[in-house]
Order: sequence, then C-alpha cells, then structure tokens
Amino acid sequence: VILNGTSFTSSTGSIKLDTLGNNEFLGKVKLESSTGSQESYAVKTNFTRGFQALASTGSLTLNYTNCLMGDNLIGTVSTGSVTFKSFNMVYTKDINLNLEASTGSIYAELYQYITMGANVTGTWETSTGSVNVVYIDNLVNTNVRFIGSTSTGLINYTPHATMEITSLGSIYSTLNYGDGAYIYLFSLDTSTGSINANAQSS
Repeated sequence: VILNGTSFTSSTGSIKLDTLGNNEFLGKVKLESSTGSQESYAVKTNFTRGFQALASTGSLTLNYTNCLMGDNLIGTVSTGSVTFKSFNMVYTKDINLNLEASTGSIYAELYQYITMGANVTGTWETSTGSVNVVYIDNLVNTNVRFIGSTSTGLINYTPHATMEITSLGSIYSTLNYGDGAYIYLFSLDTSTGSINANAQSS
C-alpha cells in the first residue's frame, strides 16, 4: 500500500499506528499529542521522508522490524518515557535518530544483522531519568560508538570482547572503530540518572 504523508494529532487521548507489512509512506509520518501515550509498530514499511513523534505528557513507544527509513527519525516526550526498538533497519541516506525525554527514562534496543546502507548519528537524552541501551550487530562492515555524559549518576558499560571502553569510561565503541563502511554514533546524555549500555559488534 502506497500512502502520502500522514499526520495524527490528539489533544487528550492516545495514538496508535500499526503498519503490518508492504506499506510505503511517500511523505513524512508525524504523530503529535498533548496528553496521552503514543505507540507505533511497523513491519516491512518504507518511511521515505522519515518519522516524527511528539508527546507532551505520556509514554512513547516506537518499534520497527525490517523497515526502511529515508530521513530523520525523531521521538520526543516532555513528561514520560521513550521506548525504541529497531530490528534490521535499512537507511537510504545518512540520518539523525534522536530520542528525548525531559522527565522520564529512555529504553532503546537496536539489532542489525543486515547491511544498513548509510550512517546514523543521534542524541538520546533525558533531564531526569536513565538511558538504557542494548545493541547487537554481526556485521564486519558496521561499527557503533556511544558517548556517555551524566551530571549525577553512573555510566555503566558492559564489557564485551568486541567492544572497548575509553576516555575514562565515557566512550563505548566497536574495536577498531572507524574501519567499518557504516556507523551508528550516539550521544547518551542525562542530567540526573544513569547510563546503561550493553553492546556487541562484530
């Protein structure tokens, strides 16, 4: 199914968008709510012009499986948590993938077992709350790096044979980072809270 850009707006209430295979959005997809949760579950869907979700008060859940992202992916909530999961995303150009929560935690899982096609950079940040990340790839052409920063809290990186921890414990990277054709590069920032990341990268 081919669709133009889609926008869903709610003042009081939840928004749920499910696309369950063989769909293509030619324009940007945007979800926006004042009070209420947002959920988007996408399978085999092409987001040609990217995806944006904005919530003032409420949780935000973004879940992508075997999807294509053609522009920036943004998830922002003022009061509430952000949950992001990506499995085998493909990118048609270099993009920004930003997640932000002013008050609340960020939970992100990213699994990459196929060539991603471009580079992805982003900032995952919260003022009050923790940033929690799980990352796995099995690709020699893909590297990942996390740069952690917290004012009050700990940075906890799980040691793994494929990863190295440098810069006094603030940077967590694929061994020989920079040798891969494609990179994921994320800043993990919180003012009050911890940063927890567990990564494996071939």
